[in-house]
Amino acid sequence: MRLIVLFLFILPLQAFAAREAVVIAKRAMVYSDINLTSAIGFLRQGKKIAVGEVKRNRGEVVPIVVNNRIAYLRVKDLSIEGDALQEYQGARITEHEFDVEKEKQQFDAFNENNFVHFHYGIVAPQETSLTVMQAVNETPKSATQMGIFLEHRHPLKNHSWGFGAKLFNVASETIKYRTLALEGRYQWILFRLATFSVGPFISFFGTGDYRIEVQDVGSYRGAMYGGGAGLEARLFSDKKFSLSVGLQATSQRLNGFDEIQNNENDEVVSAKAVQTVESFAAIVWKF
Repeated sequence: MRLIVLFLFILPLQAFAAREAVVIAKRAMVYSDINLTSAIGFLRQGKKIAVGEVKRNRGEVVPIVVNNRIAYLRVKDLSIEGDALQEYQGARITEHEFDVEKEKQQFDAFNENNFVHFHYGIVAPQETSLTVMQAVNETPKSATQMGIFLEHRHPLKNHSWGFGAKLFNVASETIKYRTLALEGRYQWILFRLATFSVGPFISFFGTGDYRIEVQDVGSYRGAMYGGGAGLEARLFSDKKFSLSVGLQATSQRLNGFDEIQNNENDEVVSAKAVQTVESFAAIVWKF
């Protein structure tokens, strides 16, 4: 698995209660967790860094600060100030020069830190936007959404993004609004702990096969595009398995539904948009 050079924002030594260390391995892997299961990059031989005073995990790892968060290095990959001198046969110790913007772009490998969501939610549509149902004085009997979502979420970054597909279904006694839509999402992670995170997100979705079905009349097909904004909270965030819950408000713009008949009278109505509030829960698996 190819990993990329890790760019470190090192805090001042006095602010981190740290000692100075030098990387003696050709590539010192950097991990986001103390058990060294999730690699997030590496440091080159000769790099000077600040490491925590206290060694962890039976003295095998030391903490460092990466982008204002704690990460971990193997002690054997370092020569640490105050410890017994370890043999270092590499090149002369220097401070490597980094292109900040370039390293930021390379920092996040897309084949790491990926998640799949299996989600189910309850939809609360704005009834005045369901014009086809209103024409026959019907209200929704069931309103749900469910689907799958792939997410890229780095443990040291304050944002995530992903895409997926979801089934949308709102049904009254004789009328159904339903579709399979593609969805993209971007989230800002405002608050993050080892086992909990929360943040707002925006979503964009669309489909070329949106359907409004009228009993005894037929199925009308058109297109839909729209967006939403909401808030998601995750328990056991960044672990192998986690749970998330959220809430979002959405707006669907409909095309191709200008003349829809019903099975009660000769009235023809149009469907231009649907507004909803959706609550959801998801099982999340890191792969």
